[in-house]
Amino acid sequence: MLKQYSLIFMLLIFSSLFSQEVKISGHIKSSNNQPIPYVNVIVSKTENSQPITFGYSNEEGEFSVMIPEGLEAIMINVSSIGFQEQSLRLNIKETKYVEIILEDSVTSLDEIVIKARPKGDTLNLGIHDMNLTDDKTLRDMLNKTDGIIISRDGGIMYRGKQINKILINGKEVFLRQNKIALDNLDYRIMKSVQVIDNYKDRFAIDFNPIRDPVINVETKDEFKGILKAEVEFGLGYDDKYNFTGKGFLFSDKLNAFITSNTTNTGEIVFSQKDISAPIVDYSTNALRNYLQPFFIEDFQTRKNFVSNTSLTLRKEAEKNKSGLVLYFGNTQIERDVSRQTFLGENLIESSLTNNVQNGNFISATTNFNAKLSENSVFENKLSTLLLWYDDLTQNLDTVFSPNPTGFNLLTENSPKSLAISNELKITKLISEKKAIDFELNYYYEGDKRDFETQQNDIPLSEIKQVEDFSKNYVAALSKFKYDLNPVYLNIGLGLSHNQEEGELMFENDFLTEDNLTRSITTIETPISISGSYKNLDYSFSGSPALIYTDEKGIREEIKSLNKLTYNFETQNNLILSWKRNYRFYDLNSLYDTIVRGFNIRVINDGINAEDYTTTNLTSLEWNNNNVSRNKQINLKYEFIKDKNILQSVLDSVSSNIFFYANQIFPDRTTHLIDMSGRKGFYFSPSYHLIYFGASFYIRNDDYPTISNQEEVDATSLTLQPAFNLTFRPRGFLIREASNQLKRNDYAFFINGEEINSQSVLTNTFTVEGTEKKSTGNLTLYISFTILTAINLTFQM
Repeated sequence: MLKQYSLIFMLLIFSSLFSQEVKISGHIKSSNNQPIPYVNVIVSKTENSQPITFGYSNEEGEFSVMIPEGLEAIMINVSSIGFQEQSLRLNIKETKYVEIILEDSVTSLDEIVIKARPKGDTLNLGIHDMNLTDDKTLRDMLNKTDGIIISRDGGIMYRGKQINKILINGKEVFLRQNKIALDNLDYRIMKSVQVIDNYKDRFAIDFNPIRDPVINVETKDEFKGILKAEVEFGLGYDDKYNFTGKGFLFSDKLNAFITSNTTNTGEIVFSQKDISAPIVDYSTNALRNYLQPFFIEDFQTRKNFVSNTSLTLRKEAEKNKSGLVLYFGNTQIERDVSRQTFLGENLIESSLTNNVQNGNFISATTNFNAKLSENSVFENKLSTLLLWYDDLTQNLDTVFSPNPTGFNLLTENSPKSLAISNELKITKLISEKKAIDFELNYYYEGDKRDFETQQNDIPLSEIKQVEDFSKNYVAALSKFKYDLNPVYLNIGLGLSHNQEEGELMFENDFLTEDNLTRSITTIETPISISGSYKNLDYSFSGSPALIYTDEKGIREEIKSLNKLTYNFETQNNLILSWKRNYRFYDLNSLYDTIVRGFNIRVINDGINAEDYTTTNLTSLEWNNNNVSRNKQINLKYEFIKDKNILQSVLDSVSSNIFFYANQIFPDRTTHLIDMSGRKGFYFSPSYHLIYFGASFYIRNDDYPTISNQEEVDATSLTLQPAFNLTFRPRGFLIREASNQLKRNDYAFFINGEEINSQSVLTNTFTVEGTEKKSTGNLTLYISFTILTAINLTFQM
């Protein structure tokens, strides 16, 4: 089956290579007849249409691009720092070669805030050629753009780099808030959209020209400096409703954005990626697990009420900028799950589960950046998170053989968490090519969880367990930055201390109380080198560390992150990366005995709280995107090797109590392949567009475990092939029609023998359309969306 999917996918990819093109070349010179290298060259059909290809001139000022055959004329736009931008029309029937003379532009030093890099580029999205309606969002535009990969939770990838900033009119507004921006910035307010690679923050001192890209949305003039607000309310089948509201103010000094969504459909408008990065990075697994219910969509519930509100404020002046981001989330979920087990035609067991969840979380992040002087900058970021919820589950199980017997189990889980993080950083420019950083970071986490479980048909069966945990982490780091053009070197020295304390208590003297403490002191010497050589971008970083703990003493470790990127063309690159990291086991999972359910216990035997796991990851990625050919290919392979894995395995069963034991296993290996591609074709004089696409995802995990009290080799395999067909007509009521056929296969093996498997086949057909009718002063919009989905599940 895997070979068949791979063959189909590769046939689709290679079939996209057979289309004819025409080569356009030219020479770019200055007014004094000198060649100009690294000039951005953008080619489009007309002056305001979507670019069909782009590139840049070489060191001799020469350039060449490939365009589709059949065009009579094109527009060529050339731009470079220090020269006036120029656009010209080229009649292809007369010539396919052009000489361009650029005039010098006078620019003061204060106006130069981005250090030019030869391969840096700005991708202008032709949003007005995308056949969009006013209600379409930034997500819709990026999904229609070759070379940009969007995930449902707000992840944005461009040229193998992650995008975490979205600017409005050149001002930073959405920082690690991708999902909010993707789903709430509408086409009707936009004048243009650009992807800016190697973006330079003017409040940062950084010599490295290889930086992450950002997205900049330029709004129409009527949406600048004016407060706008809108409210929508919708009713649906089975008493479903949705209430949304948003407001915004975009100006040179103040930018504000507020959203509110209340619905009983279960749709989640926030992403866990929106939570402040330091809190996510420093938090324990327990806190991350507590957060998950607020960000997981579950449409198969009896009740699913979700209310989310966000507020973003950003203010930027000449010498400082500040921001405030607030999130509030509330969920009220009720679900019923029933299960029946048959032996032949005889019912031998039935189970009914009722689960009720009520939770709230509040997140706040403030940041302040300032230029203390002409050669020093200051930045501080303070983040807080507060959450609390109740999870009540009731299980009613009935066993019919040999005699009907009922069990009624009640479990209540009530966690509460508070997290605070502060990051302070001061950078001083010592000379033109030297700078020094000083960072001071602090993180606090406090978790308390009340857990209660009982079996109603057994007297005195109530178990009450209380977990109390705290973590204090402080780190200081000093780094020296050197510009050794073309090499950029950072050398640092860091000291950190992590103090954790945990207590597990039981009422009714069910089990003995347990206390755990852990103290970790680390000295690190981070070193990084980055730069470019011709078409190769490179970055190497390593952080040798001395780790001191009370029982284990001093140990040596190393963290590293390395990346090589070879740019064949602007939108065609090959990326090789490898990294190593380590992480200590969560302290609150290491108590002697932990109650997970009325008849479930987890025990720890001989596991030291000062042990940790290490992860080595290697990946190879190819991104090939050609705007002129409407082609996109993305291939990625990852190999992950984890060592010293903590795993809970079934140890024994006694008096209907299942005892699981936490054990450390030597390793776990993961192979991951993610391939996707699509090819578009224009046809007819109206330039209708049809896309053929396919994707293939496979993940294979191999690890040792315990089965029937014997160590065995376990394998889990996931396959997800998908095929897409999209049609975008022009000048027609239907704006887009698409069909996706996706299969999800999962199988689990022990010692090579298949234990269980499941396959889900889903076909989704979507039609979107709109029509605008104007009569006098009356404008009528007719919009519709038709979506049908069919799921077929096969389980063994």
